[in-house]
Amino acid sequence: MKMNIRKTNDGNHITSPLPPHKRNQILTLVPDENDFKDMAQIFEDPDTTSAVWTIIESAPPEIKVLFFLQLQTWQETHSLTEEREVF
Repeated sequence: MKMNIRKTNDGNHITSPLPPHKRNQILTLVPDENDFKDMAQIFEDPDTTSAVWTIIESAPPEIKVLFFLQLQTWQETHSLTEEREVF
């Protein structure tokens, strides 16, 4: 998964509070195929997986970052578990 951060005000510091609809546009998550497979394995239901992704797309940046880190951590620990089972 890639995390794209859009700079506002041509890279300058934000001088005033941003309204919620602009805050949501600051950060976008771009999933790949493996992310959707992993989410389907986590939530065990395609409908739940698509509902979670719909919620994450419109979530504030803080929630997107937490989701990104949680999924990344799950993928890393899951890959370590698979490697251990092979030996």
